[in-house]
Amino acid sequence: MRAAQAPRAWRRFFSLFHGWLAALVALALAGCGGQERPLTDLQYWNGFVGPDGNITEPILKDFESKTGARIEVQKMPWGIYFDKLISAIAAGNPPDVFVLHMSELASYAEMGALLPLDEYINSNDSFCPKADRIQSIWERACYKGQCYGVPLDIHLLGLYYNKDYFDAAHLPYPSVTEPLRGEQFIEIARKLTIQDKDAPTSNIWGFSFSGEPFRNFDTLLWQFGGNLLTDNLKQSAINSPEANKALQWMHDLVYKHKVSPMPEGVDTWQFFVQGRIAMITEGCWVLNGLTRYAKFRWGVAPFFLAGGTRAVWATGHVLCLSRNLPRERIPMALKLMKHLNDTGVMWSTSGMLPTRYSQIRSKEFLEQSRAIPFTSQLDRIRFEPASPIGIELRDRYQQTVFSCLAGLFPVQQALTRVDGQMNRTIETYYR
Repeated sequence: MRAAQAPRAWRRFFSLFHGWLAALVALALAGCGGQERPLTDLQYWNGFVGPDGNITEPILKDFESKTGARIEVQKMPWGIYFDKLISAIAAGNPPDVFVLHMSELASYAEMGALLPLDEYINSNDSFCPKADRIQSIWERACYKGQCYGVPLDIHLLGLYYNKDYFDAAHLPYPSVTEPLRGEQFIEIARKLTIQDKDAPTSNIWGFSFSGEPFRNFDTLLWQFGGNLLTDNLKQSAINSPEANKALQWMHDLVYKHKVSPMPEGVDTWQFFVQGRIAMITEGCWVLNGLTRYAKFRWGVAPFFLAGGTRAVWATGHVLCLSRNLPRERIPMALKLMKHLNDTGVMWSTSGMLPTRYSQIRSKEFLEQSRAIPFTSQLDRIRFEPASPIGIELRDRYQQTVFSCLAGLFPVQQALTRVDGQMNRTIETYYR
């Protein structure tokens, strides 16, 4: 499973038509959606269309056998999912239980589409003992002090590496619990880089960032002590010395240290799988795919530490209930959410991590040794700002990071430029 793509629906509607859409949703939520179905029939929507969807099936069948409920599952690619979900909400016919990413929760909560859950999951320990919750993760399922979801999992970045190349360069493997330091990491990347103009097909890059640029930039920004937005979320904080250090650090890997390829036209993940890149940053969600497709020995380490603050980007899937879920249907929906959270160890075989201490410390989970580099970072995870227009703001600076690394803008010019874009977007929303 690849982490979420930015929802196209938010990009299309949110800035110019948010007020209209929220009003339409409010009217739809005044209806009595879902009352014609039996109370034991639940609709569950998610974007788990890969192997992770196969892992979900036995978990849901077990729930059906224990409760007598019938779960109607709709799975669709994330790029389509959010369009369909917003359309269903606006039409007054949303699913009973659905999955969001933590980065989308604020948008849906602000729109009034989510059922507040405090009275159901925080009033006592019957849903999940508070002492068993990894608090930073569960708090991220809240917005403006109100709980709107139950964390299904957490996923974050790590450093994947080709053991064969480390052996050939006589380099020790990185620790599974302690991150490589910035200069140490760069020196290793230099030793792993092989660039021969006369034999380009055998060239190897020492390192590359993979996946969406924002995850890596966010991580380095936080490591250097910066933030994306001010504390009140109403102004960009991206044009700062800390952001300059973060983006310059990324830029230097390409143009100064020459250990990383330019991003344009390069599928860095495929390059890594093909053996053309020695180290790469990616999420825990690729563990199963790499096991299946890589033809070399590989390992995982924590994300390296470039700045002075231990931080790594993270997000998670959150289980939510529709605001217009009939009250008599809520108990069964809560049972489903609890069951999905209780079976976090089984779900973790998809590459995600559980959100409860008892599960990440269980023998069954600890036997998944490749998860240790990720669990070792749980005390340093950071989340994107809980802004209702966070996805749109992310689109702005992600394109800027890519353009800068592609050599289209120098670092400071890129940050100055995107700072203005982000502030105009914020002003439009709060006007």
